[in-house]
Amino acid sequence: MSPRRRSPRPLSDPLERLRGRWEPDTPVARVQSTWTALADIWPQVVGEYVAERARPVSVKNGVLTVSCSEAVVSAELDAQSMDVLGRLNAQLTGVEITRLRCITGG
Repeated sequence: MSPRRRSPRPLSDPLERLRGRWEPDTPVARVQSTWTALADIWPQVVGEYVAERARPVSVKNGVLTVSCSEAVVSAELDAQSMDVLGRLNAQLTGVEITRLRCITGG
């Protein structure tokens, strides 16, 4: 008799490893790949406090637009934009983020 697993393993791990094989190498696919990764790493890059008050809303032509709930968070992101861009681009593959655009009240 063969040994049986007691619980199912998540399907996400093997699918994540295979994803690069079926995604086309087009500008749209690169932006989508960047957007998907951005959602995962955003709290790590900016910290939990800022991540709760600022969320990425779009990536277009290398510009990441971030909607901030408070003006002070927007000002803080603007002041630290070079550091944030460096940390983002170090972890992202796909599209390079060249600028942060912070909007308040969105």
